[in-house]
Amino acid sequence: MEILGINLIAWVLATVGFMAVGFVWYGPLFGKAWMELNGFTRESFEGVNMTLTMVKGVINSAVMAAFIGYVLAEVVAVTLVDHLIWAVLLWLGFSATTQALSHIWERQPLKLTLIHWSNNLVGFLLAGLIFGLIV
Repeated sequence: MEILGINLIAWVLATVGFMAVGFVWYGPLFGKAWMELNGFTRESFEGVNMTLTMVKGVINSAVMAAFIGYVLAEVVAVTLVDHLIWAVLLWLGFSATTQALSHIWERQPLKLTLIHWSNNLVGFLLAGLIFGLIV
């Protein structure tokens, strides 16, 4: 089943993929560095509605996955390599440049920017892979 050329199963899997990558990135891989670079402590999260935060994260991931799927369908990416190249181009043109603004204007530490960049690059590549495999 498709909507606007987007395979719904691939869309759901790409959404879950974005969330899974984020869980690993901001947890076991770079969670400690991410917290330190942001000045967070465990106490910083006391009283935070994590359910609401997770819902917002799922919505954000679903929107990213939907637009990646839509663009891949519109550019008629055929091969798996096409999907991955377009995923990198979308990441570079929209995600990386948008995230760079925090480094440029807010003086976000480069290490933190690199954590965000790499998280989204892996997420975009995973989404491209999923959309490329589930046609």
